[in-house]
Amino acid sequence: MDRMAPFRYLVAEFEEIVEVDHHPNASVHKQEGSRVWFRFNKASITATKLISDLTKIYPIKDISVEEPDIEDIIREVYNNSPKIFNKPLTAE
Repeated sequence: MDRMAPFRYLVAEFEEIVEVDHHPNASVHKQEGSRVWFRFNKASITATKLISDLTKIYPIKDISVEEPDIEDIIREVYNNSPKIFNKPLTAE
């Protein structure tokens, strides 16, 4: 599973709506008001370290870690598969 989905989401709800600066080991997946989903590679940074980094900068109200949905995993596998899988199937 780690090979197919080497990432997780850290969901942080801040005390107020914030402009999130760049983090070297995480990207903003989406933001809804004061809630931000960070996508991070489990091999590059731990959730604990990412939480530590964020709490040094922003006041956080709530935080959770989520595994990717099956749709995200399928998209990741498809996008990173050899190009042979990106060709239409033809009858032989």
